[in-house]
Amino acid sequence: RVHGATVNATEAARLWVDTADAGAFRLLASAPHDFRAASHVALARCLFPDNVGPVNHKRGVVRPIRCATASPDSFQHREGPCAYAQDYRYPNNQQHALIHSVPTHGVARLVKRFLAPDAVLVVSRTGQRERAREDGLEHWTRTRCGLRRDGSDGFREWLFAGHGVERGLASPDCFPAGAFDWFRESEAAAAPGTTLLYASRDGAGRTFTKDDGAALERWLRSLAPTLGLAFSKIDATTPGGAIRDAFKEARVVVGPHGGALANVAFSHASTLALEIGRLGTGARLCYACMAHAMRFPAYAIFDAGPEFSYGKDAVFPLDVAALRRFWEASVRPAVDAAAVRPRAAGPFVAIDDFGVFRTDAPAWTPGGFVRARGLSVQATSTARVALAADGPFELVADVLRARFQPASYVSLARCVLPKGLDPVGAGRRKAPVSCLSVDETREAGVDPGARPCLLAQDAQYPDLFQHALIDSVPIHGLARLVRARLVRNAVLVARTTRSRDVAAERGLVDWR
Repeated sequence: RVHGATVNATEAARLWVDTADAGAFRLLASAPHDFRAASHVALARCLFPDNVGPVNHKRGVVRPIRCATASPDSFQHREGPCAYAQDYRYPNNQQHALIHSVPTHGVARLVKRFLAPDAVLVVSRTGQRERAREDGLEHWTRTRCGLRRDGSDGFREWLFAGHGVERGLASPDCFPAGAFDWFRESEAAAAPGTTLLYASRDGAGRTFTKDDGAALERWLRSLAPTLGLAFSKIDATTPGGAIRDAFKEARVVVGPHGGALANVAFSHASTLALEIGRLGTGARLCYACMAHAMRFPAYAIFDAGPEFSYGKDAVFPLDVAALRRFWEASVRPAVDAAAVRPRAAGPFVAIDDFGVFRTDAPAWTPGGFVRARGLSVQATSTARVALAADGPFELVADVLRARFQPASYVSLARCVLPKGLDPVGAGRRKAPVSCLSVDETREAGVDPGARPCLLAQDAQYPDLFQHALIDSVPIHGLARLVRARLVRNAVLVARTTRSRDVAAERGLVDWR
């Protein structure tokens, strides 16, 4: 079973996808549930005669994909198999493009990356490419998947990746963690949000009674300031682009089950959504499955009771008092754990990959001189940050005692400068960068959780060709590592952009 299509495969396999740590995701539920996070992919291996399309697209007819029962020559891996990377059932529906098409594409990418690197990722329909998030995929007939190489009849090998529902391995609609990585890399918010978003269905069906809906909104409006967040709201009349932007800015999302919740695909991974819907028999857990596959730490569902219906015109009551009790008992602690409100933790607060404020930051010490390539920094405080353990690298030298030490640490200088002050200094002879002292920093009341500026440019050799590669490129890379692993909300900047191409500083902006 591949989502939306039954494949009568030549061979099938069940693959373990080890892309998430055990316990990394929690479903916060107000009632018993049958949620099982996916950890497997069902992979169908299929032989087709040349020039035969993988899917029959006659409207209203869903026919199983029938492969050859056995290889004419014995089934062995063939060069460049064709991997079908398109959802069969929902390529054009807005929310299902995010629920199903994006992760179907993502699972095909995982199969190509880890199992069949020579596979060709293809689709059988290209009419709705942007909506179905199939950018970069080709129609199978335009690739070698649609050609007879030697001009004679033969067979091609195809791979169809399912989502793990086979044999009850996961809840329906659940994909493994990592299936959204390719999409969120460019589409998701880069920093934690600052709003509590009420994703209402006002103006559409499947919503609360008038009085209960008003009571819910009053509570959410009063709740937002207590979390240090602004309140925002969308409804059925909000344009699609504005909905995406609202989800990108959200730190907490609350709303009834509905297509708008699929836009959590654009939210930062620290966002916590509270869905009002159903648990137990017949529950649709697609958005919880999305949160798991997107590596979110948690997702919450409040069971609205037996009167809740998935019918598009349903109107049902909501026990707002019970919802508030569920929030305080189960959801609020999870939000606090992810530090929606920055907590003071000494002179430095680190922000990890999920935008979570941590107290186990590197051991910062009072300032001293730190040597950055081409620049001396008299820092406010400094730290030595370990990047990796000893790696599989060997220097082969023709002398017995080569003095070579692979780097495993980065010296990181934390510096407080007055606004508008050039971080490097003018002229060819650059004076050391002098930061405020620790005492001066405290007196200035610097917020350790504020968005810091991260200089990602070499100060000594930005224009010299070989040193642009020796020094400028890895300094830019180190700055990216610091942002990715330690200070996710940092702004990467350059001091000068005159030699951007030579110094490999594309994507950086002048600090001013």
